[in-house]
Amino acid sequence: LLCPDDVKSREFLSEALHSIFNATDDYERELYLGLLSTEYSVGERFLKARYRLLKNGDLMIVLNDATTERELQATIEREQLRLKFVVEALKNRDDFLTAITDFRQFLSNFPQMLESSIPLNEIRGELFRSVHTFKGIFSQFNFHYLPTILHECENSLAIMLNLDNKLILEQFFIKFQPQFLDNLEEDLA
Repeated sequence: LLCPDDVKSREFLSEALHSIFNATDDYERELYLGLLSTEYSVGERFLKARYRLLKNGDLMIVLNDATTERELQATIEREQLRLKFVVEALKNRDDFLTAITDFRQFLSNFPQMLESSIPLNEIRGELFRSVHTFKGIFSQFNFHYLPTILHECENSLAIMLNLDNKLILEQFFIKFQPQFLDNLEEDLA
């Protein structure tokens, strides 16, 4: 019930329960109880668990549905991040607008760079540096979505740094460019 899709967690729970019931004293039982998870994800639900040793040696598990609480907490965290985003944008308005303009310019100029006579290793390096820089800038402004896709792009680029194929780089950029724009618009909405 508590770990339907997680074999390791289910095995750990089984072993911990076995150790609790085979413990020789209350102190040892309490130590094993402290190892048990207090949170479980079951399907779409999030459950909080508390454990109580009964006087007859049985173990009572009290489960509370904390799904709504978890969703509210996530909403609060998103709203706090959004507020930080707005404050940073207002505090550093010129830098904020410059970053967005520079990023859009980078996206529109990159296809021409691929068609130029610039050596491929320089293009790759410039792409990697630009993605890394924009990831940092947008993270500092507390963008939510764009740094995530830029990080994914940066990781993919790190793998591709030794490839000498312009077509792969073009396809790579074609794959990520719409995601960049969608995430930028999502952050700005």
